[in-house]
Amino acid sequence: MHYGESINEITNEEFGNCIISPTVFYRSADKVKGGDGEDRFVVTFDGKYLPYTEQKSEHMASKSTTTSKLTNS
Repeated sequence: MHYGESINEITNEEFGNCIISPTVFYRSADKVKGGDGEDRFVVTFDGKYLPYTEQKSEHMASKSTTTSKLTNS
């Protein structure tokens, strides 16, 4: 909840307007040693990259067309 928007902004900055698919998603957390020997925390998100695509209205069935097909059947 706290970092979702920030992670989304970084993702969009690096890769363009996209989302990380939550369908097949992995997260790992590891403790590593830093350059000065201090403990560091590394979080890895591994998800499918899905670019946003614009939905054009001519590719979508209109409500009136769908309704008239149902009533004429």
